Amino acid sequence: MQAVIMAGGFGTRLRPLTCNIPKPMVPLLNRPLLGHIVQHLKTHDITDIIVMLFYQPEIITDYLQDGSKFGVNIMYLQPEDDLGTAGSVKYAERYIKDTFLVISGDLCTDMNLTAFHKFHKRTKSDASILLTDVPDPTSFGIVITDDDHRITRFLEKPSSAEVFSNQINTGMYMLERSVLEKIPEGKSYDFGNDLFPALRKDDTNLMGFLTKGYWKDIGNLEEYVAVHQDCLSGKVKLNLEINPRSKKYVAKSARISRKAVVKGGAVIGDKAIVEDGAYIENSVIGKGAKIKKGARIINTILWNEVKIGEGTQLKNSVVASKTKVGNSSAIMDKGFIGEEVSIGDRSLIKPQVKIWPKKLVASDTILSTSFIWGDRWLKELITDSRISGIANIE
Repeated sequence: MQAVIMAGGFGTRLRPLTCNIPKPMVPLLNRPLLGHIVQHLKTHDITDIIVMLFYQPEIITDYLQDGSKFGVNIMYLQPEDDLGTAGSVKYAERYIKDTFLVISGDLCTDMNLTAFHKFHKRTKSDASILLTDVPDPTSFGIVITDDDHRITRFLEKPSSAEVFSNQINTGMYMLERSVLEKIPEGKSYDFGNDLFPALRKDDTNLMGFLTKGYWKDIGNLEEYVAVHQDCLSGKVKLNLEINPRSKKYVAKSARISRKAVVKGGAVIGDKAIVEDGAYIENSVIGKGAKIKKGARIINTILWNEVKIGEGTQLKNSVVASKTKVGNSSAIMDKGFIGEEVSIGDRSLIKPQVKIWPKKLVASDTILSTSFIWGDRWLKELITDSRISGIANIE
């Protein structure tokens, strides 16, 4: 069976983490989301994969290449225009042979795709939607099915007053090739808003498969942190060598001091260094990262080659690759720091602050608002005999 991965997302709501990479390449436990998805497809014997590209395609192709390192075969397609979700799949029609799976490139899941395929064939469905239950469905497409699993009603992103079901569309679809004939060519066309309502009106066999298993659409920064905590706590079955008892994975080339403490779930990447007295709890440490003496890292994700100074504290935050945080500094709750940022010694980044890539935050600075414009944030008002800084902000 074939799969089509929708990997064209901009990741606007994940900025500043996605300023320099497409959303499907955001790391989850030190591996890009796309890597987890391809591995999950391979686990269910889906090895013929089409990846639909749009934003920063070269980063994705450089990582996945021809798919051989995953044991799959990958081809790439890139429409010139934004054709919507269904329109993009229509663009791949000539390469699709038979029944195929559509899956989003920016989600985390361990759902049973083999069972989904068997359901699709057993019910002789033309189009099947993989469903799951969530407490708050207002950010998703909600669905109702009858006793025969046929979809009778659905609504995209309802208001709280419009909610009639907690069953939602996961963005994973099993389709027969004949369904592509109902999608107009070269036009923007969406699965939830356009194709599925049209199929229901035409009395096409449109089915819903409700199943258990982990699924999360990583739509914003808070969900990005939450999915890591779910993975570290063992709620998600991913193809990683995490010890099921200790809930830890430490790369063989990582160097961790015997005087450091690693508590709760943790993933520590290749060539990472953790010095004496450092404390790590429920966190991910990227490849080549360095945690110096006495630093405290709690519920935090550090990407590759991040440097954390002595006595520095981070909590419930994300720090992107090649960022340096000085000694005795602190990044408070829900701090999101972009790539190649430099934060000086004794600085305080207050809660819910975002810093865009390649910014410089001077030593002894208290930063209480997000840092998007300009290159440097200085603690002094007067430098070089003049008033400096961003008007009405600094």
